[in-house]
Amino acid sequence: MGQTLNPSIQKTKTEDIEFIKELISKEDIFLSSPSKRAVETAKLLSTEIIIDPLLNEIDYGDVEGKDISYLKKNFQNIKQDWEQGKDPKFPNGENSLDVKTRMFAFLESLLHKNIKTNCFVFSHNVAIKCLLGEFYKIPKDKWHKINIPHLEPLEIIKTKDNHLYINLSKPQMKKIFKAFIHE
Repeated sequence: MGQTLNPSIQKTKTEDIEFIKELISKEDIFLSSPSKRAVETAKLLSTEIIIDPLLNEIDYGDVEGKDISYLKKNFQNIKQDWEQGKDPKFPNGENSLDVKTRMFAFLESLLHKNIKTNCFVFSHNVAIKCLLGEFYKIPKDKWHKINIPHLEPLEIIKTKDNHLYINLSKPQMKKIFKAFIHE
C-alpha cells in the first residue's frame, strides 16, 4: 500500500496509544502524511495536524495494490534489478532514493524552523526505512529488511549545533535491526 490506495486505519485500542499520550504537551506540533491512515492515527492524539506531502509513503505507481507475483510477471526487470542490488523505480512511481530524498527534505525543513517544542511525525513504513537505512549507513539494497514497529515512537533529537541524532533504545535497536543480527 503506497499513496494511491487510501484506507482508514483499523480500530485502535485505547491502551495502544496511552503511553504516547503521556509524552505529549499542549505546545507540541503534529505533522502527518496526507494519507487517511496517517491523519487518522495523528487525530487519535491531536486535533491540530499539519499535513506535509513529503511524509508520504512510497509511490508504487502501476503496481499499487498488486502482489509480488504480479510484479514478477509484468515487470521482470524490477526483480532482476533488485537481485543485482539496484534501486529501480516502480513503473510510474518512485524508488527508495526518491523517498529518502523527500524524507531528508522534510527533516531539512524542520531544522530551519525555530521550533522550541516536540514534533510528532506520522509517516509510513518505507519512508521510515529509508530514513533509518541512510542514518545507519545500511546498504540501500538491504533497507527492506529494516523492521518498523507500528505505533512505536522513534525519537530523533536535534542537537544545539543543528544536527540530528536518532535515539533508539537497545530493545528498539534489536527489534528494528533484527534481520541484521546474524549477517
